[in-house]
Amino acid sequence: MKHWFMGRKKIPRTLAIAIAAGAMLAVSACSTGIPANDSSPSNGQPIEGGTINIALSGEPTTIDAGTTQVLITRIISNHITERLYALDANLEPQPMLVESHDRTEDGKTYTFVLRDNVFFHDGQPLISDDVVASLERYKELSVRGQGAMKDAKITAVDDQTVTVAFSQPQGNLLSALADLQAPIYPASILNAADPGPLPPEKVIGTGPYMFASWDPGVEIVLSKYENYAALEQEASGLHGKKVAYADELRFVGIADPATRIAALESGQYQFGEGFFGGDDAQLIDSAVNIEASRMRLGKLMMIVNTTLPPLDNPEIRRAIQVGLNIDAFGEVLGDAENWNVAPSILTSDIPISSDAGAKDFNGGDVAEAKKRLAAAGYDGTPITIMTPTVTATETQAVVMQEQLEAMGIETRIDVVELPVMQTRRGDPTSGWNLVSSLMPGRADITESGFLRCGNKYSYMCVAEMDQALDSYVTSLEDDERQDAYNRIQELFYQEVPAYLTAEFWDIYAVHDTLHGFANEVEPVLWNTWITN
Repeated sequence: MKHWFMGRKKIPRTLAIAIAAGAMLAVSACSTGIPANDSSPSNGQPIEGGTINIALSGEPTTIDAGTTQVLITRIISNHITERLYALDANLEPQPMLVESHDRTEDGKTYTFVLRDNVFFHDGQPLISDDVVASLERYKELSVRGQGAMKDAKITAVDDQTVTVAFSQPQGNLLSALADLQAPIYPASILNAADPGPLPPEKVIGTGPYMFASWDPGVEIVLSKYENYAALEQEASGLHGKKVAYADELRFVGIADPATRIAALESGQYQFGEGFFGGDDAQLIDSAVNIEASRMRLGKLMMIVNTTLPPLDNPEIRRAIQVGLNIDAFGEVLGDAENWNVAPSILTSDIPISSDAGAKDFNGGDVAEAKKRLAAAGYDGTPITIMTPTVTATETQAVVMQEQLEAMGIETRIDVVELPVMQTRRGDPTSGWNLVSSLMPGRADITESGFLRCGNKYSYMCVAEMDQALDSYVTSLEDDERQDAYNRIQELFYQEVPAYLTAEFWDIYAVHDTLHGFANEVEPVLWNTWITN
């Protein structure tokens, strides 16, 4: 019998939503797991050589993680590029390309000393100029980078030393430097690059694998980097010792989940992503040679267009919150082991999660919602829910429509292809009130792109929210950061830039011939090997 590896629970045989993972934006992962499939017939001794074949839910548009949060890009790029810091299995940032760091007592200046003898795939040594160019790019391209480093002065002191100085204390920098959108590239590449994503042959990092080839619509291949400078610390999450046992990693996009599972069961692939319960879980459960590994607690949500009537009125947004039965969004995911309901913006499995401000969360009081809508002056203006063609988000939209109409709000669903959704979401005047969305779990509230002024998701701009986010960033102590997070969440429920629905778990499928896979933070294929 196959099992969920988080909690060692049997896979439920109930019909749930098959969520297509590569279709949505994602932000830094946040859920820990338990190692899966970590033994082999050869007494657990690793075997070198061969090709690990990975079935993805789609083909990425880029492998440059500095320009996107899409999961399938990260799965590939994590093997190529590294960051100054990396999240361990406890979601704590640990030094990766850094030997040591020092922070001044006032929290305004950080000094980083780089590791010796680290080389990029093109043979260039890692030096401070590479870090400066990469962090300047991160500060420009990433919403989180803009928030964490907006006034940062980044300086190369010498080839091995970098300083980052701020006008205010910065207590959140190490977490930001572990952001998967903060890869370190050679300065020579970035200085000569055109705006936008780097072409794949220019995605040059320091990781255990390097880009080899991309045959569009067919495969992306990475090859072992023979001169990789591994850490000696025990592997944990994205940190620690990384060993490239396989000669190659081969990534192939297969959109249909059932087809991916069949290809895994046949032995064509050793690892697959993009499975989320229900039908997928049943198919994996019935297979004799693949197992399901559960990872990355995430959030389903409805992001609000706060500029377009009727949801430009925060009183109307709050009235709707009172009437929502959040459990109903989880129930469509099947058995209760598949989902969770929690009021925290960040997922409920991390220490900072909170119920601050959430007195109206999951109330399901339709009568009270109607009463408050009337008091807020709701005039019958209909609401349009935009959703991409992803089963999970479409189903979430249907549940939301049913509940809004029970409150007396006429609601229509606009199903569009993902590129159309991304374009229209960038224009708040394009006729949508809500976007049905999902995001992987996050450990840092600054990764949530719908809170700050200037964001292109909710379009909310509240000075107090920006101040609370700044307090979170500048807090040097954990209790101060917790207080700031609680304030952010109180303002979230006051302003309602989004409606949180159910938490969900991803499933990754592991073939019996793949060994050493650790179910932690993000799916990675270093420290894994294959047998016949």
